Amino acid sequence: VSRQLKEEIRRGFAGLEDPLAGLLAMLESSSDWKGKGHSLGYYITSELQLWIKEHPAGPQSGIQLKKLQARVLGILSQCPANLLDPLISIYQLHTADRNYLLEHVSHLYLKGSYKEAAILSMKLKLQPDQDVEKMCTPLLLQDKANMVEDYVGEYPELQSKLLQILDTWCEPSFNIRDITRPYQGLSRCKAEKFNRRTLSKLVFRLLDRFNVDPALCPNVINQRHLRTLNYLFYKRFVEKTMTEENWADHIQSTVGENRWLQGHLIQLLVRHCGERAAARWARHWGVPVDMLPPGLAEQLPEPHTQERIEEVTKADNYEDSKKKDYYQLPIPRENIHLLQTWEETLQCWEKVLQPGQVVGIDMEWKPSFGMVGKPRVALLQMAVKDEVFLLDLPRLLEQAEVEGEKEKLPRFMQKLYSDADITKLGYGMSGDLSSLAATCSALKDTEKQQHGVVDLLTVDKQVDGLSPEHSHEERGARQPEKGLSLLVQHVLGKPLDKTEQLSNWEKRPLREEQILYA
Repeated sequence: VSRQLKEEIRRGFAGLEDPLAGLLAMLESSSDWKGKGHSLGYYITSELQLWIKEHPAGPQSGIQLKKLQARVLGILSQCPANLLDPLISIYQLHTADRNYLLEHVSHLYLKGSYKEAAILSMKLKLQPDQDVEKMCTPLLLQDKANMVEDYVGEYPELQSKLLQILDTWCEPSFNIRDITRPYQGLSRCKAEKFNRRTLSKLVFRLLDRFNVDPALCPNVINQRHLRTLNYLFYKRFVEKTMTEENWADHIQSTVGENRWLQGHLIQLLVRHCGERAAARWARHWGVPVDMLPPGLAEQLPEPHTQERIEEVTKADNYEDSKKKDYYQLPIPRENIHLLQTWEETLQCWEKVLQPGQVVGIDMEWKPSFGMVGKPRVALLQMAVKDEVFLLDLPRLLEQAEVEGEKEKLPRFMQKLYSDADITKLGYGMSGDLSSLAATCSALKDTEKQQHGVVDLLTVDKQVDGLSPEHSHEERGARQPEKGLSLLVQHVLGKPLDKTEQLSNWEKRPLREEQILYA
């Protein structure tokens, strides 16, 4: 805005007996300010806001201010976003009668101006006195989930209420049409997006953003666990790429004491590996007889039966007979070091932090299967030409905290990643660093400070057609390779054995198979 226009605007204010009434009269008699962008009305309003701060007048009479507030409320619903804050400030709407403001917002809502009602409620901080379900439902139907997040953003109690409401809608027997029916004439309605899958994703997003206890949302959590169960059965019995031990471990941690999930587990066991296996699992879990499929109760083994439950769920694991088909790292076992104390890590630091060194870096964590929160790194792997170092991060971080030396890991990692004379190799390193930052907050800026990093994922994308795809006959029954395994197959002739990838990397002690995989 030109200086001349600013001066002209300010001269106009100075010449008015009541600048606040003058601004309202101007806005009411014109419409240029209703569009997007910075209109003349916007510049005049912004200048008045500054002018009032520089020329504080005596307090206006309460009656006069109330009249002005009533008039400005009448035009706020038509205002672009950039005019709301200046007008609310100029006319001191935060001091207006709260019931009067709520009544005005309610009038907007009843007119079908749901977005405008929500925005004004947020600007005037009216949410604690409103019905969160009533305010948010039409916004969700209009696919305005971001606005719903903002609506509850500053109010933990409302966040919990909203999450409980959304979880109720995700209950399998709940009829979602009962929610959509009152809004059938809603403009810009996207009812096709208002389904359990979309709502479930929103619940997990809100749980993560607001750090709310997932126990508030049992329906959504149970459904996610059920999808995890189906995925685990697919990996074990269809794709045959998960070991029996990993599978059993994840099944137990997923199902826990949840009776509903135990019932679904029994059904899946019957479908995939027969009633004998299902009966043994039922005994193991102590599943009530009335939850079992017809005829299964008679097959329950005696409690003293000691046969390992997992043995009856054996599948023909492809890797057992086809080890020769996978690439084996040509490093002697004695050169693979599992480091669980800071004293043991000294040999790693000395070799890794050498100028000119090339270091392979990878990280492992327990699979989250889509649950809340970022995964925490359980094992940090570093390799030089002839040796591999496996750092047991949970133990090392615990030891550092006990000894009052939390900076040990951040200091080493920052030194390693910032040194341009040391080449760091990895695959998808950005994701690894994100998980590392979730594990140790002091490392959150490592990615910004890194030098000498070569991400093979980027190289893989840039180099096209390293070798032709293998035919289905050449692969046999195995699933097509992808990611790093496919790159290794192209360059070194054989893919990687990924059967331990979905291990529970937090469980100690690590199995020998996990150590060799890492």
